[in-house]
Amino acid sequence: DCTINSWAYSNSLVNYARIINKHVGSFNTDTGYALYADTSTKNLYLVMKPTGGSRMNLDSGISIDNIGWFNASVTKTSSSTIIYFNGIAKNSISTSAGNIDNSNSAFIGKYSDSGTFAPWDGNIGCIQYYNRALSAEEVLQNYNGLRGRFGV
Repeated sequence: DCTINSWAYSNSLVNYARIINKHVGSFNTDTGYALYADTSTKNLYLVMKPTGGSRMNLDSGISIDNIGWFNASVTKTSSSTIIYFNGIAKNSISTSAGNIDNSNSAFIGKYSDSGTFAPWDGNIGCIQYYNRALSAEEVLQNYNGLRGRFGV
C-alpha cells in the first residue's frame, strides 16, 4: 500500500508531461508508475503496472492545463487505486496486489535523466510519499493543510 501526494502548477502541457515518473520502458511489460498530463485531454492521469499484473490507466477527469496550483494524490491498496484532485476523490479502479515499486529512480518533473521527453513546464511545490494508503479524510486534511501556501 502507498500514497503519492503532490502540488504542481502548469504553464503549458507538453506530450505526457510528468509530475512524477518511476518507470522506464513499456507499461505493457515493465513495473512502475507515472502521474502526468494526458496529451489529448490535458487531464491529470495515472498509469501503472504492478509486478505480475496488467497495465492500469486512471483518468481524473480534470484538465490541468493552465489552472494554477493544484493538489494531486493517488492512494493504492491491494484491491483499489484512487486518484484525488484538490482533496476530492475523482476516480478509482480495482487493482491487483502486486507491488508498483521497481529498481528505477523516481524522477520529479521529467521522464528520466535525459529530461528531453515529457518535461513538466511549470512548478512542482512538493512530492510526498507514504508507505501506506491514506484515508480520504487524511488526503483532504493534507490538501487543506497546504492549500494556503499555494494560494488555493
